[in-house]
Amino acid sequence: MFAYDVKKSEIYIYDVIGDPEWGMIGAMQVIDALKKMEGKRVTVRINTPGGSVDEGIPMFNAMKRHPGGVNTVVDGIAASMGSYLMLAGVNRTISRNAMVMIHNPMTIAFGNAIELRKSADILDKYLERMLPDYAASTGKTVE
Repeated sequence: MFAYDVKKSEIYIYDVIGDPEWGMIGAMQVIDALKKMEGKRVTVRINTPGGSVDEGIPMFNAMKRHPGGVNTVVDGIAASMGSYLMLAGVNRTISRNAMVMIHNPMTIAFGNAIELRKSADILDKYLERMLPDYAASTGKTVE
């Protein structure tokens, strides 16, 4: 489920992150909701098993550049790409009974050895793009 409340300045990412045509939450939905709350501090509430890096990174960037700033709250689970979205918050809160799950990017691949190597290279690129944000948010090094 994707929903937002302009009066409360809240966005709810409560489903898989991916192509909205497949019933998932897409970047443009989040971007459009943020535009309706321009200048306000927005609370993004997260309960997602994660999903697409290609949809999640634009969401993250939109949240980071939102003029009023964004706070993130993990209401249930922020797994995979959800954990990355959590990092976009100026203030980040994890509910006492909630959970965050972080892992290296994954995919399902099909094809010959050449195609599988290409898939592995893409996963490495995703990881290189995202690791600095995890490091900056935790005060840890990329290593």
